[in-house]
Amino acid sequence: MSYNKEYAIASQSAGAQAATIFAALIANANTPADMCTTENYDLWRTHIFEGTLRMAEVEGPTITSGSSGSASVNQAPTPGAPNCTHGSMVWREGSSAKGPWRGWFCSLPRERKDEQCSPRFVK
Repeated sequence: MSYNKEYAIASQSAGAQAATIFAALIANANTPADMCTTENYDLWRTHIFEGTLRMAEVEGPTITSGSSGSASVNQAPTPGAPNCTHGSMVWREGSSAKGPWRGWFCSLPRERKDEQCSPRFVK
């Protein structure tokens, strides 16, 4: 069997989540003793692990290569959001030394700032 990083991460995550549930049940004085068994812990871990793997199969943003050879992210559109060259824009709000700001921003990650479209600020 070959090592699969995603599989290992999902397994560790499921174990940690099941342990958290198990600890909460033990701490609750109203929990019946028969719920806090190794078999139940294994059952919870298995269900959480299988659910994590199913969630990993859900299709997310796709990356396509443009004519210039640079990649762009195609995200599902946000209702009411304007579009830019890279897909549906993302709403952000904040404040700076100049005061509060809000607006629509290119969906490319900050690591690709030089490729991002200009933001569309809202007054």
